[in-house]
Amino acid sequence: MGSESFLGYISTSQYSLFFGVALIIFGWMEKKDKLELSGQAIFVLLGVLAAWIVSTHHIEVTEQNIESLSKSARALLFFKLCIGFGGLNLITIILGLLKNKLYKSVLGITLVIALALFFMVLNILQMPK
Repeated sequence: MGSESFLGYISTSQYSLFFGVALIIFGWMEKKDKLELSGQAIFVLLGVLAAWIVSTHHIEVTEQNIESLSKSARALLFFKLCIGFGGLNLITIILGLLKNKLYKSVLGITLVIALALFFMVLNILQMPK
């Protein structure tokens, strides 16, 4: 895998996390459920993209030192976490459509996880080769 495609995958996921968080927060503040839903849909699509990247072995992990993970190993871990995050957002979307009272709580948890993933990918981008 070339460094351009690696950077493309990581940057796409960073921007989708940022855009999804912004849509959910704006929808929450303006009481617009469709904006919240579109932010969650972006997270689900990120999970699908991550599943595709992991299943097609686009990120190759080389031998690594036990004390520090390489950039590609951290990226692979990030994409595996994004797969689970996409699944969590599917559950959140279902709770929202059913008007469940736990919806806002679970949505808040997904926002915290999205911010953690955003800073994780930011840390990956700042790592030297």
